[in-house]
Amino acid sequence: MYTPEDIEQIISSREHALLEFKGASAGFDITKRADYCAGIANAGGGKILFGVDDNGKIVGTSIYSGTVEKIPNNVHQKIGLWVSVEEVNHASGRIVVFDIPRRPIGRLIKSCGRFLTRKGESLVEMSEEDIRRALNEIAPDFSAQFITGFSISDLDDIAVQNFKKRRADKLGNPA
Repeated sequence: MYTPEDIEQIISSREHALLEFKGASAGFDITKRADYCAGIANAGGGKILFGVDDNGKIVGTSIYSGTVEKIPNNVHQKIGLWVSVEEVNHASGRIVVFDIPRRPIGRLIKSCGRFLTRKGESLVEMSEEDIRRALNEIAPDFSAQFITGFSISDLDDIAVQNFKKRRADKLGNPA
């Protein structure tokens, strides 16, 4: 749970690719909200602070008043990603914080048919190279890790024979 002091510390780091300020004193377009969430998730995860202007001044907001608890599900329905949404009452005004996680490894978040990301403070469509790089990511290969204290005698003979046969079949080389 964020405190007013946490908000001041976040604001002091200024806007960047993973931190967006939106004044949004009375409203914010649902499609743009989805776009920003997708873009920040694709860039590595971050935050949007509604009720803070581009200069980092707290202006307060009335958006999502009484409906904050519904927003994570609304965002999930739009882009397939769960975000955390929280209200913070600061002396200078009410702020709504979106905590946006990083996209899953090897998967991109799409908004309105587009893969978006952040480049500096801008929301842009991902380049073909960025898309290709992200989709080619893989989860860590646990079979490639070294296990201390492990020896060849720890392997199951039947499993090793099965592996050799499958590998030979795959390579088309019985040797």
